[in-house]
Order: sequence, then structure tokens, then C-alpha cells
Amino acid sequence: MILNYLNISYLDMGIMSNHLSKNYLKVLNEKYLFNRDKLLSGGGRIVLKYILSKLGIDNYTISIDDSGKPYIYNIPNLHFNISHSDQFVLVGVSNENIGVDIEKIQDLDYNGISKHFFHLLEHEKIVNSKNPIKTFFKIWTLKESYAKMKGTGITDLKSFLVDIEKNRIEDMKEDKTEDVKLKSWELNSEYYISTCSKKKNIIKKPQEIQYSEINSSWKP
Repeated sequence: MILNYLNISYLDMGIMSNHLSKNYLKVLNEKYLFNRDKLLSGGGRIVLKYILSKLGIDNYTISIDDSGKPYIYNIPNLHFNISHSDQFVLVGVSNENIGVDIEKIQDLDYNGISKHFFHLLEHEKIVNSKNPIKTFFKIWTLKESYAKMKGTGITDLKSFLVDIEKNRIEDMKEDKTEDVKLKSWELNSEYYISTCSKKKNIIKKPQEIQYSEINSSWKP
């Protein structure tokens, strides 16, 4: 698995126009009202193209499956997932199905949110931890990454349990342990990054890339 993240503060719409097609920029302008949302979405696509280019892949087509998850149509054995939060975009590329999530750690009603939307055992783990906010975001990003890997979206967060001590997912509906590998990192003590993939996948620590790296290696 390749995990790269980029600070979008280095981007603007002029820079993005150098790397993305006019059709894609048109989609961004039609889909998003705020400039930052355009930069986050476009930045994710730029990082994906950068990673694929480093792998020697320059000709590909991105499609959407029935669940709404993007995939590379002409390279079925290659998978990717994109997430963004605040100033960062995160992209994972792998030969196994994956889900990635990044969230900025911030003050919120972790007690109310976890009580109403998380599994009871997750809620108890959060409120009884030494640092409830960080525990909340670790569990939240792991749940997001699992749901994104499955392509189900965040529909019923109580239907599965993240056990952060045993580092596993319990499917409560089917009463089984999922065959997945979970991994989490703190980024600058301000963000949580989590990934979910098949157990045989080798997961390395996310690496930050600078726009200058992308620009210098870009193939028009």
C-alpha cells in the first residue's frame, strides 16, 4: 500500500488547471460552492495521478461502482481511496481493496455522538479513556476506513465494532471477526489517519509529499 498526503495550502485553481482536465475542473466548479472544497477534491485527484505516475501508470479511466465508490476501470487489480480534512488530502493506492480516512482532531461532543451513533462498547471505551477526544477520533477514522473499504458508506455505525485493543473489526450482524488489517497514526498531534485493508496487505507509514515534488515529476 502507498499512502501519501498533501497540504492543499500550496494549491490554487490556477495551479490545478495545470494538472487537471478542463472537464474535471468544470465538474468541480459545478459540484462545489466553496473554493476550499474544490481544492480538496482536486488535490486528491492530483495526488492520485502523482502516485499512479510513479507506478508507471499514465493511461487509466476512473469509474463509479453501484455503491458509489470510485475505481480504476481498466486496471481492476489496483485499488485506491481518497480522504480529506481541513488542509490535508490523503490518498491510498494498493493491489488490495482499501479504505482510508483522515480527520482533524477537534473539540466536539464525543460523549453524545458516540452514545447515539457508535456501538456501546466503543462509547464506553471513549468516555473511560485518558484522552477521550483522541480515542474518539481513532475509533471514528477506523470505522470510516472500514466502511469505505466495504463501499457501504456510513449508514449503520452500530452494526460493527472497532476493538482498538485487539485491533480488529467485529461484524455484529453476522457475529464474526472481519478478515481485515487496521492501522492508525497521529499526524502532528492534530489529525488522525486510519486505514483498513485485507490482512496480507503491507501498510507503511503515510508519507507527506510537497507540491514541488508533484510539479517536478509531472507528465502532462
